[in-house]
Amino acid sequence: MKPNYAFKILLENARTFSDRNKITALMENEVQSVNNAMVSNFYKSALEKAHVDFEDIPNSKGDITRYSGYQSMAETLDLIEQIADKNNVKIAEIEVIKDAIKNIATYRESFEKGFRLEKEFIILQYNTLVYACVEATSIMISSYVDFVKRPDRNEFTIVRDHIHGSHTSVQNLEKFNLAVKQGEFSKVLNAVITTGGDNLVGIDDLVVPTLIMGGVLILVPLIRELIFGFYYSRMRVSDYLAHQATLLEINKQSVQASNMPAKQKNEVIKKQAHQIQKLRKMSDTIRVDKSMADSKATVELNKENKGWTIDEVKSQAASTDSNGFQLL
Repeated sequence: MKPNYAFKILLENARTFSDRNKITALMENEVQSVNNAMVSNFYKSALEKAHVDFEDIPNSKGDITRYSGYQSMAETLDLIEQIADKNNVKIAEIEVIKDAIKNIATYRESFEKGFRLEKEFIILQYNTLVYACVEATSIMISSYVDFVKRPDRNEFTIVRDHIHGSHTSVQNLEKFNLAVKQGEFSKVLNAVITTGGDNLVGIDDLVVPTLIMGGVLILVPLIRELIFGFYYSRMRVSDYLAHQATLLEINKQSVQASNMPAKQKNEVIKKQAHQIQKLRKMSDTIRVDKSMADSKATVELNKENKGWTIDEVKSQAASTDSNGFQLL
């Protein structure tokens, strides 16, 4: 058996050889029961922190192209890519975020159905993924883009020597993209939409069909990890969008100034000074906040993970009524 995310946690928490043997010797039906119990634990953990403010993301009801921040994200990512190209730099994370936005748009119909049918699992998934795209886009500005004054011109550049940490939002968007590519995401979405029953809110135990267990074991942990990051962050979605708008406005002014006479160009450059200072300050705030939020989220996630042992989870699985709550 190749350990999935749930079993990796259980193996890490195995205190004795006996505990490890209990995990590795599980029968197929026991593996399914343990997976069910762990998914239930992950999802309930996510729900406990899910009262983050998604602002107007839910208003787009599953169609990311109707979201108020969609254009801002698209233009910002294109601009950073153009700046990177001019500096002969490849920023792999940009492609990850663009692919995630494209994948969310591709499954627009399924997300919209989820909203119409009030499937809380799909609604939470959509809101969380879009939030992650907004956050990740601003992290790209904070990590890579600076505005420099040169003797002949003012222009954006890429910070080549900046030490880029691992970003939780980008990492989880990458996992989401992989789940889409492998077909797991589609299976989960279709199963939740086409089957009646409860909607994953206020659950005690849940039963996940074997067909979609692989996808659920990817999607639920990544949603949980993202939500923990949002929960411990002091930033708001609107802060990220204001950050992106500032970058785009400075660039717009730079393009306009390039075709102006020297006197007018100097006036525009003077006006830009305040916005450039504002952009740098916002970037610093985002960078520090993200580092602290990710650190706190990691500590809390690990603390929760350590509480799940094979004996406790087997007991939890055994107490689940086979005719009880269903995921779908």
